[in-house]
Amino acid sequence: MKLDLLAHVNAFLAATQFLTLLPVPVRLEWTLELQRRALLYYPAVGLVLGCLLVLAHAISTWAFAAHSVVLPAAVTLFVWVALTGALHLDGLADAADGWMGGLGDREKTLRIMKDPCVGVTGAVVLILVCLMKFAALANLMESGKYTHLCVALLVAPLLARVAVMCLLVTTPYVRAGGIASSWIEHITPSTILWPLVCAVIGALWLSPLALVISAAVLWMCRRVMLNRLQGTTGDTAGATIELIELAILLGMNTYIAQ
Repeated sequence: MKLDLLAHVNAFLAATQFLTLLPVPVRLEWTLELQRRALLYYPAVGLVLGCLLVLAHAISTWAFAAHSVVLPAAVTLFVWVALTGALHLDGLADAADGWMGGLGDREKTLRIMKDPCVGVTGAVVLILVCLMKFAALANLMESGKYTHLCVALLVAPLLARVAVMCLLVTTPYVRAGGIASSWIEHITPSTILWPLVCAVIGALWLSPLALVISAAVLWMCRRVMLNRLQGTTGDTAGATIELIELAILLGMNTYIAQ
């Protein structure tokens, strides 16, 4: 029992170490089994990120109470990017470069995405996504609807990582030597059933709208990936996270405007 509990704790720590820059108090041995278990805790890591974002918003709002919502929104976005080390933004930029430069060709798209340099398309997409996230956060803060803002900050990181967990399990991984190719091949949809159910129940309680948005964006992203690449990569998974987070923030803005 103790060993099983320790294995789950280590899996959560491994997921935290992989998806964020949060310090992990133990040295982990990255075995295939640990990596497979870590996938189950992606939603939990997303929830932790959401809680930290709510805290960052509360502190920045208190610190800059005499100013407009611009500074709190900027600080919250900065913390959002810093906590993840811009890992998913990097994937978004690579995917954008590949999609534009690949011109519909699978091998060319994969080759461009593997290039560590960021092209013009990737840079422009990064700027636009960050700008839209900032504007969405500022608008939510300016609305004065604190509950809606906190819900958005909680569910956006949570559902984005739930979606990527589902994406990796249900979609072929196209790079043989990719970061996830060795450990997702033996994971089945039934493996992620309990974290998926828990996350869906929590999201339904917090925001059914966000759940619908994340499912729709995941479906669209997966369809585009299958059409172009016949599967997914680490870069497209990171891009999916960023697009779902942005879509949820925009959706919450539409909701409060009604």
